[in-house]
Amino acid sequence: MTAAYCIDSDVLIWHLRSGDRQKAVEQHLVNLATTGGISCSTLSVAEVEQGVRRGEEERTRAFLRSLEAHPVDRATAERAGEIVRELRARGFTVGLADALIAATCILRGLTLVTYNLADFEKITGLAVATVP
Repeated sequence: MTAAYCIDSDVLIWHLRSGDRQKAVEQHLVNLATTGGISCSTLSVAEVEQGVRRGEEERTRAFLRSLEAHPVDRATAERAGEIVRELRARGFTVGLADALIAATCILRGLTLVTYNLADFEKITGLAVATVP
């Protein structure tokens, strides 16, 4: 199934961590996977990997490998630069990793699933959803 959703790092982390939010995230990801398929950016893979705790490596990598991971290519890098410039001109800032993830979604027609709506809601042309 072709992916329709790109899962942001924060949602991936909540999926992998135990706790109240984990069950809601897990159910939401299952629902998304059945309706359109899920994926992530290779940047999200790096962001999740940097926080892996000892003993979580195998389970984390197995989950991340189950997702299609979109690489950063030239077109994505160019669009990310445009996003940063456009927001700066409007008086807003965005981190480069977030701009690259947003560009990935825009160019591939994906909806970004994130808890950090404030980081992305000002980006023109980006479809954003959150976990209920």
